[in-house]
Amino acid sequence: MRNLRKKFKRPKKSWNIEFMEDQNAVKSEYGLLTTKELLLSREKLRGFRQRARQLIAVANEAEKKILLGKIVKLGMLKEGSGLDDVLALDVKSILERRLQTILFKKGMATSINHARQLIVHGRVSINGVRIKFPSYIVTVEEEPKIGWYRGEPKKSEGPKRKGHVKEEAVESDVEEGVEAAETEAIEGGTEEKEAEEDAEESAE
Repeated sequence: MRNLRKKFKRPKKSWNIEFMEDQNAVKSEYGLLTTKELLLSREKLRGFRQRARQLIAVANEAEKKILLGKIVKLGMLKEGSGLDDVLALDVKSILERRLQTILFKKGMATSINHARQLIVHGRVSINGVRIKFPSYIVTVEEEPKIGWYRGEPKKSEGPKRKGHVKEEAVESDVEEGVEAAETEAIEGGTEEKEAEEDAEESAE
């Protein structure tokens, strides 16, 4: 059964002009195609912040270590950060860890939109595995392993189509027929010349 749970919440003042301008500026800066991508990133950040507030209210060192370890692994915080640092994160902290953003900042694309195109077309891989999602969150360990995907051969390297093979076979048959006809014509001309010479000798 399909899960119909909402993955993000829409802002209460979505038609506010200042809010829309800020939202469009962020979308343009990070090459987001739809507003949904931005809302999903905000929802992910909201989950981290909400969990941090819960751990501040109810001290749990084990859960705190897990949460901070996960955020540090994603590259949004440094080692030794606390729960207050989690509350200080903003949506750009999530967007900076997207594969699209990192690909552009590594100089592998000429623009943020070019980076998105390369990923969607399957040209980018992480540790040899092709990733086709620009919103993929890259961990600190995965970042140095970003490269080009070269796992599939080009179409031009494949076998020739049957039509091409058939055309080549026809051309070769024609060439063989022409050569055979030329050989027969030469042999026939030689026989006629020999017969004429025999006739002249007998007449003498």
